[in-house]
Amino acid sequence: MNKSILYLFIATFLTGILLTTISPIYGLDTDDSSDIYFEQQNYLINLNKNNDSTISLFTTLKNNGKDARIFGYFTYYSNLPLKDVVLIINGEQADAKKLRVENSILTYEGLWEPLPSGQTLNIFLTHSVDFNPKGILFKEIEIIPGKFYFKDFSNISIKFATIAIQTPNKITYSNYPKFEINSADEYSVIWQDDGSNRQYIVEYSAIPFFKNHIVQGYFIFWVFLFLVAVGVFYMYEKKVRQKDFVGVDPFIEKSAAKKKKKNKPSK
Repeated sequence: MNKSILYLFIATFLTGILLTTISPIYGLDTDDSSDIYFEQQNYLINLNKNNDSTISLFTTLKNNGKDARIFGYFTYYSNLPLKDVVLIINGEQADAKKLRVENSILTYEGLWEPLPSGQTLNIFLTHSVDFNPKGILFKEIEIIPGKFYFKDFSNISIKFATIAIQTPNKITYSNYPKFEINSADEYSVIWQDDGSNRQYIVEYSAIPFFKNHIVQGYFIFWVFLFLVAVGVFYMYEKKVRQKDFVGVDPFIEKSAAKKKKKNKPSK
């Protein structure tokens, strides 16, 4: 056998053994996180009249894999600035030294205890927010639920999630009715969230108005007022025209009498 071919065969054989040996190491780096998922996420927005509204989020992260997992830290991204943050992990207040809040981003670096197989990590987060609803007679607010991102675990699936919005006045409009699972009263609406960064819109008003899912209440209200105004103006104009038609000018009446007298046959 040619020495060159022999050396090439040996080198190929040794390379194959080496790759087989180190493949488990690569497997650790590409950990399958499908066994890590959120059992639930409940998102509540409580809108108050005095702009001291609160947002609360309760979520349960489960390790359904065979081994314990270490998450290290997580980052929470909100679409609104975070203020007066309270973070509770498994029933205990989070270490303030490991908590960092910058505008609408929260980072907590205190999750270095391994989470055993079959166990859950419960996170409760609440914060206040200044909201500036649009409108005058009808107020409208747009909300996109915040998102969690954990170290070394991306695209964690959510098994069940809800978003609820409570308003200071009766709700007149809410979008995406097909995701609505319950409306407890006229001041709140609850959806089952699909986790796709969906935007939720809720309109509310102190004016008594029916709740709908077709078009915003302010549009129906102002169109109705416009039609009423047009109707009133039309009736007024019609009444004025009828009055002018029925009434007879005294000068015309006197001229008509003279003409009648002149044309009267003499006896």
